[in-house]
Formats: sequence, structure tokens, C-alpha cells
Amino acid sequence: SDRFAAAVSENGVSNQVSAWANCDTGPAYCREAGLGDPLSASGVERLWACSPLRNVAAVQTPLLMLQAADDRTCPAADNEQFFLALRALQRVVEYVVYPEESHLMQAIGRIDRRVDRHRRTVAWFDRWLSR
Repeated sequence: SDRFAAAVSENGVSNQVSAWANCDTGPAYCREAGLGDPLSASGVERLWACSPLRNVAAVQTPLLMLQAADDRTCPAADNEQFFLALRALQRVVEYVVYPEESHLMQAIGRIDRRVDRHRRTVAWFDRWLSR
């Protein structure tokens, strides 16, 4: 929608089907959250129904995606699917990967990368909210 002028995503999950196996807590998380599993057609349908990638064609909001390269909870490969889909759709998107950082980069990552994360976020919103 056009509800938001800009958005920032950090270490997101865009495809629950692949996250089930690629995430360090995937099967347990999906089971506890009632999301399903890819072991049956109905489980795949439930996972896909909860996946942002399913609705990527509807995304119009400029999106800054921040990703810790070594995140095992929300792996970069998952977010890359969303990024590539947005690029294929010619949407406004930027994707920044922080090497050797984990899921909690914003709290325990290298200080220069935490500063970079803040600067990029502020600059992104300044760019799109000042229009």
C-alpha cells in the first residue's frame, strides 16, 4: 500500500517455508506459533500464507533492508529472496549486509557497524519523509 512513506527491515523473515529449515529455531518456532511445517501440503500452505514474500508484488513502499550476514535466526538467504523479488519488480529497495555479524548486531555488534546502522536508518527516513 502507500500507507507508509518509507520502511526499514532488519534481519527479517520473508519466506516461512524456507525459514522452517534454515533458521536455528525454525521447526520449534513454527510448531509453537502454529505456523505449520513443510511436511504436508497443508503445512506448506500455512507457512506460505504467513510469508511476506507471498505478497511482495503489492509492496510499493521504499524499503531499506539491513541484514547481519551470520544471523542464524533470520538467515541472509531468506531476506535475499525478498530483495531480489523487489528488484525484479523495480521497486525502491536497498540491501545492506553486515559481514560477520549475528542476529543481535544492533546490541552487541561492532560499534562502527552499529553506528552505520543508525546513520543509514536516519538517512533513509530523512530521504523519504522530507518529500
